[in-house]
Amino acid sequence: MNAIDKNVLNALDRAKTALGTDAKIAQRLGVAASAVSKWRNGEKVPSDRQAIGLAHIINEQPEKIMLLFQAARQEDKTERRYWERIAQQYIAALPCLLATIAVIATEYPNGYAIVGIM
Repeated sequence: MNAIDKNVLNALDRAKTALGTDAKIAQRLGVAASAVSKWRNGEKVPSDRQAIGLAHIINEQPEKIMLLFQAARQEDKTERRYWERIAQQYIAALPCLLATIAVIATEYPNGYAIVGIM
């Protein structure tokens, strides 16, 4: 990654708001403070495991953060745009999916519904 990615920076800023310092982010994720600095400076992108940890800190869906960070890892602009599009489609579809699950859970509280996706 050559440029600072806005999604990575946004997640780090939110984590810093939640925890107080970059050092505490590093400690929580089990990495050196220099790793967080490299993420902030655009030298590296957090791994999937670290993205999951950040997602939990900032109370976001891990899949969303993983997809956004995957886009940030792409050097090729075309590949990056595809990953960004996949992330945006996931983000757009998530509320509908969660609402559907809530309706099914309400209608079938004992879990007896058989749901098929074709």
